[in-house]
Amino acid sequence: HAWCCDAKGSVSKLKSIYPELLSIKIGGSQGGSEREVYIAKPVLDNVELFVGTPVEDYIIKRGFTREDAFLWGILAKQKTIVVVPLYNDKGEYIFWVEKDTITGKYNNPQGVSRSSLIWVRYCSLSKDIILVEGVFDAMRVLSAGFNVMILLGTILFEAEVDYIEKHSLNPILFLDSDVKYPIYKKIQKKLDRF
Repeated sequence: HAWCCDAKGSVSKLKSIYPELLSIKIGGSQGGSEREVYIAKPVLDNVELFVGTPVEDYIIKRGFTREDAFLWGILAKQKTIVVVPLYNDKGEYIFWVEKDTITGKYNNPQGVSRSSLIWVRYCSLSKDIILVEGVFDAMRVLSAGFNVMILLGTILFEAEVDYIEKHSLNPILFLDSDVKYPIYKKIQKKLDRF
């Protein structure tokens, strides 16, 4: 359980990281059962739930539901900035991604070495793992039932390669169509040993 878990999940782990937990009821539409989830609010300035903000409209336009956004812990900052917290494979909060819904630009935290972050989410026992550029790509891949690793750009760091090797994963590169061929080949070369 990373950002969100049900009342029977490992809420205590989240409480040890974040004293403030938001309890939200989701589901219940189209015959589904309603359930309570706990969302940890990261220690960021000026964040709020996205409901009723332009962030919610942005998420819906991208083809996601309100429930998807709750499950990913999406928050709003200054009403128009999407904030997506990221956790490592141990469920520890490590980073967040901000995207301005008006300008389309990303604004990530300063002073954090991207090379030391490994962001992975598992949803199956498969050893296949899809490597994607961004958080919305990851949301799409994970909702389709595949394990995912976010590169947060087009650089594959050695720490990520080591993680893939250590866990005997089968990496599948899934980059955006605008990635230049030399960049793609550079990443592919790092993955050749798999």
